[in-house]
Amino acid sequence: RDTLKPQEIFREIYSRGVDDAEMYKTFNCGVGFVLGCSSGFVHQVGEAVHGQVIGQVLSGAGKIAIESAFSDKVVEL
Repeated sequence: RDTLKPQEIFREIYSRGVDDAEMYKTFNCGVGFVLGCSSGFVHQVGEAVHGQVIGQVLSGAGKIAIESAFSDKVVEL
């Protein structure tokens, strides 16, 4: 899976001391429109909208786990 790379402005904000969790919670790191679909249609939908897969929905405890693009941390929100 490709890593979603935040725009440079978010790297600048991070470099000024904002922690990983706050970057994703407050700024969402530039991720705008998100389209969800069932796993059987990922390839088709991605090609149709020239999109990038940024994650998947799994059953769990109701939390979001993000592999930070800023460090080697996993952020749970």
